Amino acid sequence: MWRVSTLRLGSLFGSLYAFYKTLFPTAEVWLGGLYASLMPKHAAESGADYVHTGIFEEAEKLVRLYSNALYTIFIPNPNP
Repeated sequence: MWRVSTLRLGSLFGSLYAFYKTLFPTAEVWLGGLYASLMPKHAAESGADYVHTGIFEEAEKLVRLYSNALYTIFIPNPNP
C-alpha cells in the first residue's frame, strides 16, 4: 500500500472525500476544484481537512495521475 501524507482532490462532488479517507486514513485530504470553489460552505461539511477555492497554482507543478469526469488525482512531478 502507498504511504500518502497529503491527498489533494479536484472534484465535482465532496462525497469522494470519505472514499479516499478510507484508503489513506492518515493522509491529510484537501478538497478543491469546481465544487469547492462554487460551494465552499457545503464542501467544508464534507469532512475534508482543507477546502481550497479558486485556482490552485501549486497544481500546475503536479502530474495528473488519474482523471475522469468526477475527479482528478495529482502527484508530485518526478522530473521537475
